[in-house]
Amino acid sequence: MYYRIIYYSGSRVHLLESIEFRSFILYEGGNILENQLKHEKSSYLLMHSKNPVAWQTWSVETIKLAKMLNRPIFLSSGYSSCHWCKVMEKESFEDEEIAKILNEKFIPIKLDKDEYPDVDKTYQFYLQSTGLQGGWPLSVFLNQDLKPFYGGTYFPPEQKGEEFTSFKEVLNNVVMIFNKKRYEIDKVVRVREKFLDDFYSVPAKVETNRDKLAKIGINEFKKIMDKQYGGFRESAKFPYISSLLFLADYAEESQDVLEFLCLTANNMVSKGLYDHINGGFFRYTMDRQWLRPHFEKMLLDNALIPRFLFKMFELTEDRIYLYIGKQVIDFVISNMITDYGILNSIDADSLDGNRNLVEGYYYKVNDVVFSILAEDELKFLIEEIHVDNGLVTLKKLDFVKRVAIQPIFDKVSEKIGTSRSKPIVDNKVVTSSNYIFCTTLLDAFEATADEYYLEYAKLLYVKIGDYMLDGKELFRGSYGDKRIENQTLEDYVFYIEASLRFFEITKDKAFINISSDALVEIKRKFMRKDGLLKVGINTDFVETFDDDKPNPLLTLYYLSLKYADLMDFDISEVLERFVLDKAHSFPTGHSTVFKKV
Repeated sequence: MYYRIIYYSGSRVHLLESIEFRSFILYEGGNILENQLKHEKSSYLLMHSKNPVAWQTWSVETIKLAKMLNRPIFLSSGYSSCHWCKVMEKESFEDEEIAKILNEKFIPIKLDKDEYPDVDKTYQFYLQSTGLQGGWPLSVFLNQDLKPFYGGTYFPPEQKGEEFTSFKEVLNNVVMIFNKKRYEIDKVVRVREKFLDDFYSVPAKVETNRDKLAKIGINEFKKIMDKQYGGFRESAKFPYISSLLFLADYAEESQDVLEFLCLTANNMVSKGLYDHINGGFFRYTMDRQWLRPHFEKMLLDNALIPRFLFKMFELTEDRIYLYIGKQVIDFVISNMITDYGILNSIDADSLDGNRNLVEGYYYKVNDVVFSILAEDELKFLIEEIHVDNGLVTLKKLDFVKRVAIQPIFDKVSEKIGTSRSKPIVDNKVVTSSNYIFCTTLLDAFEATADEYYLEYAKLLYVKIGDYMLDGKELFRGSYGDKRIENQTLEDYVFYIEASLRFFEITKDKAFINISSDALVEIKRKFMRKDGLLKVGINTDFVETFDDDKPNPLLTLYYLSLKYADLMDFDISEVLERFVLDKAHSFPTGHSTVFKKV
């Protein structure tokens, strides 16, 4: 249906060209838009649907509107369980003064980064290429051609120390530059375009000796290993599972690497990254020692960390890794599964006794939850754990005692579950994450020989295909039975990865045919004119580094090596040279390209 857009300015009425919208959009007294997010299914978008900011969705129509009105676009991207997204929503996007500026001077677009990872990745890379830290909420300013010229992450309404700039000040400065010094924006755009041209250039010759490249990669990782606490760098600790798996492939050849991996794994399963009471891994810890978690739980982390733990069990035969890996899988199945697939994340925040949202409240223990324990249970618990600010960590890692303590943890978890409001689970099923978890289930089957994991992998694989596949086209995800229509490279790649793992285990050649068909779709939808593969249908951006998942492009290249005898991946020489050249520039790129095949 088509509606006419009407713009009132004083006593004059301007009729703009008809554009397809789902509701009338009125422009009155300069306050030009209404919030469109009430029509959406995303929990993240609905969270912003009552903001005074007149949020629009990412669409051709919205972009046309920016061009017609000659206004810059403010793009804000995040996801439902993101703590700092909630903070900025309350502080800045409910601020009437900020809303007035955005509605009168900008086209404000709100994006769920899990619906449009291709768009989000494009502008995250812009931030990173300017030397800024990426992350969420992503806040970026675009011209009408969708070229970024300024950005950041969290902006409070007013200045907070030296770290956080006032959002009002940022908005007013952008408006001034856009209206009076547009040439400065044009210059930023030209510099970025030159940077991208250089980035996408493919050298005539690259090093192709993978053993040599792998050794270089290991040395690069050694430069950033935290030898005291494990993990990478002496700062906040993220799992970086792709990098750990790469190193694990060479652990038997290097005692230093093996010792580092054991230190890392031990701290991951005994300290604050792991929820000892309720199960599952948190997103990251804010400290170097793995003690203070950021409390959101992501499907991706809880799909990938068990792979590393199963690998550590293979390397060390320490049953604690196998035990915790299985527990994590059971946590996901028990807490995140729906009729349509596995949900994407669990919130960091939960309601306290005063009905206020507090980060981590649900996960912190106290005397009340311990009061249900018998005296001997409490004594045993106190001997085995530390409790600091309500957070539980283990005093030492001992498989037998860890198994013995589990029934006590279960009692405490049950008490918490009946006395507190649980954190909200995101209502979104993401295709790529579900296929990654499917592959992890197959890893669990191979590590344990337990048919349960194989059967559950089959059920999940079929379920995702039922909802996300339309013929040979694979879609981004769903909200219940409503499909997310976007298509991205990562969904197809991890679909292929899961399919080929199924072939390895079942020897059913149907999985080879499925993979071949998906590869055809990849080339049809994501191949650029220069032979490189872009991240999605909404952008020309080509990504070569890992984020919270293994890089899809590099994973596809790795699969092309591993399964070369099963099917023709037909990786072009240009793409191979690009991958080998760029992967070497990012330490985590080694994790997928230079692994042992």
